[in-house]
Amino acid sequence: GRSSGGGGGGGGKFRHVFELIEREQLFPALSDKVLNLVRLSRDLAGMLLVRNMDKLPVSTVVRQLAVDRSLLHWYLHTLFLKASEQYNTQDYAKYHVMQVSLYAEFAPDFVP
Repeated sequence: GRSSGGGGGGGGKFRHVFELIEREQLFPALSDKVLNLVRLSRDLAGMLLVRNMDKLPVSTVVRQLAVDRSLLHWYLHTLFLKASEQYNTQDYAKYHVMQVSLYAEFAPDFVP
């Protein structure tokens, strides 16, 4: 389903952009443009970011999305749901702490 809640939906018309990024391994060129990608399509950006945590590190993404706390909440929640084995480790503990305050702000009824 599409659970992105606005901000791009399925992003079908931009799918070729995201496919090109992965096919051509354009991650170095994107290291400072994550916010633009997320604004193009939240769903497609979420999948790309989860699949390529090694190429676009969580710290890089968090730093860029920090300008919009709702997007930061979306990204960390996406990691929690879709990359739980990698994300739910001690290495990311500082983001878990951040996530608790974001849940309180944006999803007070959600209890992970």
